[in-house]
Amino acid sequence: VNSNNNVGIGTTSPAYKLDIYHASGNGLRIKTGDEAADVALSVGSAGTADKVVVLSGGDVGVSTTTPEVFLDI
Repeated sequence: VNSNNNVGIGTTSPAYKLDIYHASGNGLRIKTGDEAADVALSVGSAGTADKVVVLSGGDVGVSTTTPEVFLDI
């Protein structure tokens, strides 16, 4: 945690609230809870709609926040 309250994992100078850096190979896993209903993830940037969404049922949306099938683009 730096003076701006940014948290870094794999970096000593985080530029974002959560800054994760891994130079090579597999580097990111996000898991929450033990039930399928506990899991949800969205990726986007401030002031824009989410770019990628994973709903608790496993449906993935790219450029949509309401995927209705396994992969909704």
